[in-house]
Amino acid sequence: MIKTIVLDLGGVLAYPVSGNWFIPYNLLKAAGMGILIKLAIKKRSLNHALVTGYEHLKKNHLLDNEDEEYKQFMQFYKIIFKELKINVNEKIIQNFAKTIVYDDYSLKFYDDAVSGIRELKDEYKVIIMADAWPSLKRVLKNNGILELLDGLVLSCNYNERKAGKLFEIAIKEHNLLPEDTLYVDDETDNLSIAEKAGFRPLLMDRRSANPDTQYTKINNLDGIKSAIAQFG
Repeated sequence: MIKTIVLDLGGVLAYPVSGNWFIPYNLLKAAGMGILIKLAIKKRSLNHALVTGYEHLKKNHLLDNEDEEYKQFMQFYKIIFKELKINVNEKIIQNFAKTIVYDDYSLKFYDDAVSGIRELKDEYKVIIMADAWPSLKRVLKNNGILELLDGLVLSCNYNERKAGKLFEIAIKEHNLLPEDTLYVDDETDNLSIAEKAGFRPLLMDRRSANPDTQYTKINNLDGIKSAIAQFG
């Protein structure tokens, strides 16, 4: 019997306004037209640069606060622009990092996020587990979500990700019985990991991006309760 629901963040509860978690939504204001044009020209190289920068984030992921997160993202964007061979001044690097870390408007919650969690709490424990940084806790609080949760498991607090030991950590931290726990994510790879850890997997497919999948899927939070009935 399902007693706990563990929710991923991205694609389940929220999405990046810019379309990419690492590109500021206010790109023109943060960088200026000149840099914006250069980024557009180097668009094909951007993904490789982001992958290179992300290696730095993974190696330096144990973070206690937003100031540490800001310093980490300062270095991240220095790596990005170096990889792209675009010369920028320190102010632009600061603008990028500040937006990602300190600006709540970098992400937007789906319309059903707050109401959906509130409704689920009538019957289940609700926990958010995400590969994320310290600033997410502030954003959740400012959007009225943190107070609704029975737990929050962030990868930055443990230097572990879902692909590592984060599911094991969640089990221990919150005394979960995996077989009684539903895990909701928009990435099938994460669902596979969750399934191996004993969780009941449920695919959130808000954009109908997974027409063929082995997993039970829903397209909004309202679908969770009816999906639970299928697990028995």
